[in-house]
Amino acid sequence: MKRILIALLLCHAAAQAQQNNILLIIGDDIGLDSLHISNDDPTASFPPIPTLQALAKDGVLFSNGYAYPTCSPTRSSILTGRYGYRTGVLSPQSSENFSAAEYTLPEIFADQGLDYELASFGKWHLGGGNDGPNELGGWPHFSGALGGGLNNYRRWTKVVDGVETNVTQTYATTENTKDAAAWINAQGTNNWFAWIGFNAAHTPLHQPPPNLFTVDLTGLDTTNHPRPFYEAIIEAMDNRIGWLLDEIDTNNTTIIFIGDNGTANDVIQPPYDIAGRAKGSLYEGGTHVPFFIWGADVADGGRTNDSVVHVADLFATIIELAGGVPPETGADSRSLVPILDNGTFAPAEDSVLVETDNLVPGGGSGRGIRSGSYKLIRKDGQDEEFYNLSVDPLEEINLLEGSLGTVDAAIYDALAEKLDSWTNTPMQVYVDLDNLTGPWDGTSWTSAFQTVQAGIDEAEAQGGANVWVAEGIYRPATNSDRSASFMLESGVHLLGGFDGSETSEDQRNPAAHVTTLSGDLGADNSYHVIVGANGATLDGFTITGGKADGAGQNLHGAGLFCVDEISMTVNQCIFTGNHAHEGAGVYAYNASSSDFTDCVFSNNTAKRGAALLLRNGCSGTFSNCTFAHNVADWAGGAIYADYGSSPWFHDCTFSANSTTGKGGAFFTDDLASQVGISSPVFIDCSFAGNSASYRGGGIYNFEGSETAVTNTSFVGNSAGTGGGAIANDYKSELTLSGNTFLNNSGGTGEADVDSDATSVVFQ
Repeated sequence: MKRILIALLLCHAAAQAQQNNILLIIGDDIGLDSLHISNDDPTASFPPIPTLQALAKDGVLFSNGYAYPTCSPTRSSILTGRYGYRTGVLSPQSSENFSAAEYTLPEIFADQGLDYELASFGKWHLGGGNDGPNELGGWPHFSGALGGGLNNYRRWTKVVDGVETNVTQTYATTENTKDAAAWINAQGTNNWFAWIGFNAAHTPLHQPPPNLFTVDLTGLDTTNHPRPFYEAIIEAMDNRIGWLLDEIDTNNTTIIFIGDNGTANDVIQPPYDIAGRAKGSLYEGGTHVPFFIWGADVADGGRTNDSVVHVADLFATIIELAGGVPPETGADSRSLVPILDNGTFAPAEDSVLVETDNLVPGGGSGRGIRSGSYKLIRKDGQDEEFYNLSVDPLEEINLLEGSLGTVDAAIYDALAEKLDSWTNTPMQVYVDLDNLTGPWDGTSWTSAFQTVQAGIDEAEAQGGANVWVAEGIYRPATNSDRSASFMLESGVHLLGGFDGSETSEDQRNPAAHVTTLSGDLGADNSYHVIVGANGATLDGFTITGGKADGAGQNLHGAGLFCVDEISMTVNQCIFTGNHAHEGAGVYAYNASSSDFTDCVFSNNTAKRGAALLLRNGCSGTFSNCTFAHNVADWAGGAIYADYGSSPWFHDCTFSANSTTGKGGAFFTDDLASQVGISSPVFIDCSFAGNSASYRGGGIYNFEGSETAVTNTSFVGNSAGTGGGAIANDYKSELTLSGNTFLNNSGGTGEADVDSDATSVVFQ
């Protein structure tokens, strides 16, 4: 201890120009009640902790530090910068949900080329078997225990980089620090980041080796007097931390200490010894923990900071301390480096979340949010609780049991809205046809469903969720059942373009990781590849191989079939190689109005509307879409819109579409005015190289339709009997503004715009 205490007296006054070593120490089951650095209750008892006390005294002590109610979610959040509702790790029972797809601290160090050696020691508890720390966590080196608690601190199974060895003599806390010291000293002058997750002071309560503690345990047993044994375990941990810091060079080193959750119910002490409000609960006794940072990156040590901070913040903090840039995947992490620099901490998000799926018995699952001095708690099936901790630190006065004042009401509304946004964030369901070995429950990439429909069904069962689909070719059936289709459901957001390792949606790349929904069943093809649903999303797929050549509805919508008031969102999709009597790419009927953005319709074939057919009061918007090389026998080489359909096109491209009839790219009429006038709109579009054997090489406006075209170019389009660019016939209205016409040909009629005597053109 002598060397470290001298170093503490000297105290690092400011961050070094170079990057410094980083040591993260996590204490198990140590809440703010347990240590005198975070609890000043005169009736409480505390273990001697000279090392931690000295570090906290000369560092930055965070008086409002929060962790999860249990250990696994805390570890997951530090590793990823993400709350448990994103990772699926909400309790020890759900620790196996931690996925290899999560983007972890070690992986970020490697990807950003941060010049550090990395290792983890002690407790893991995030699943994955012997190789979990290395393969899931990304640690180059791991030495410690895999589970949540040790059966015996002197006889436990130690795992070193996937290899088991039985430790029968060395006390676990001592073994962890010995391993860490040996590894750190082996790094020489290289920068290092070491993570030590002690099992102390988790059960089983016991008497540590005599040389490690001074707490008097004479005549006591763990059943009737658990607290002294708990304090002895903490003192032994502090002793070994002191030994470790004496063994290594702490110059140019920053040390972080935090408890992983609140103190267990049988050893929690005043003032937080309230029944049901210890470890496992969302109350202060379950989530408020001791937390400080000391060392080379701390300017003006000896401070207490009252900012509300969270274990997830360590993710961004550690990356920034190492000279890196926190990635967007760590969505819930805020760097604390400004606080260490004695600057202003003003993050965009000033609230922190605590949550669990396994509260104390009878408590159910729940979430809590704290911002400033206020805290809102929601437990499933129970009344909300709202506290002002500045005047009620023990959460004894639920403000919702009385009338809220103006200020309290405004704060409650803000916290409730924020908690709603977290609570209502859709979860992910995973699909990967290459997951050959299972399990297949869809909760992560490593346990992804193999079929898209299984993912859709699970997302519907959750009340709506995102379905992430890895690259590959997916079919709606394994046999030749032509009636088989992918059946979308309301509230399900089907997303393709993943490679099977992503942890956030913005990491996907549909162009690089092609995800195909195919109707090619071998012997024949599905009538409809996908059947749409109101409120669903289709994003990042190639839809191909549909063949609607049957009878009735099986004549329409080979790619996407939307009937009866279906409104969807379709983004970044390619509809290609589909065939139908009508609407080979997409068929929309009876007030179905979907929005399409960044989509491509190419090489589809039909009698009418090879890319798209809209009928009976359909509308929808099409933004930055491409329609190319689609062929229709009778009309609407790319698009056919009738019976009062009024689509809106912006920044769309129509090229090389053709028909032997009317409307090489687009055909519209109004045969059923009882549902309204067909009134398509084109803005900032381009028509090039489209052709119609009869009329309207680009657009054919027919039978009372009212079409508006603005700032659109028509180049090299052709028609056999007039209107190489646009034909306007039979009591129709055409409004033109700011358009360009070049090198169009109209055969026996006008090259650019050809309108019969019954129709009107406004320019």
